Amino acid sequence: SPHVEFCGYSVPSPSEPNIQLCIQMFDEHSSLEALSKALGDLDDLCLAVNDEYEESLWTGEFERRVEKSRVYKG
Repeated sequence: SPHVEFCGYSVPSPSEPNIQLCIQMFDEHSSLEALSKALGDLDDLCLAVNDEYEESLWTGEFERRVEKSRVYKG
């Protein structure tokens, strides 16, 4: 969003399921509205990626990669 001056996050402790968000806005715009729109946009993006992924599975149009296992011969 052009109204967001700065956005960042931190994870205070990896053993707790908490994050801290900091959203600094230009002018008098709402950081909560910016966060809500960003989360909606992210949800739309994830749905689009998932749709494309599922379609590629059904049509078989995806890149296949076969990894050869490495066997230790001592």
